[in-house]
Amino acid sequence: MKEVSDYKWSSYSCYLNDNDKMCQIIDTELILGIFSDDKKKAIEQFKKYMEQTEGTEIFIDIEEEKMSTEEAKELFKKMAMEFGIKDIENLEIKKRKEWHDLIKKYREKTGLSIKDIASIAGVTRYSIHKIFERKRQSLTI
Repeated sequence: MKEVSDYKWSSYSCYLNDNDKMCQIIDTELILGIFSDDKKKAIEQFKKYMEQTEGTEIFIDIEEEKMSTEEAKELFKKMAMEFGIKDIENLEIKKRKEWHDLIKKYREKTGLSIKDIASIAGVTRYSIHKIFERKRQSLTI
């Protein structure tokens, strides 16, 4: 990537031209005000500043690394052991608090969808959904 304006997630263009609807959510006045009280001058100085190459970092898009299904299953088994759950196939354990805590913590750690967690845990999506629904209800009570 050669230009800051090429960076997909940059607000750079909003500082140069705030006619874009997406730019309405960005308050450019504070930053431009650092350069000058005159908006036209501020934009020119901002552009000049952003074009400097010395001491600047390269902009990159960071691809989120996703774990494989096998890695996700292994992590689930490891976490189950940490929660004292040795037999994740046991239907009785799936009614206990430890199971619910495991599911909640696993989702926090992995960010996986309810569908994916259900598949890895060997239960229905509905049962996973109920665990998170209970969590929401307890937060509102």
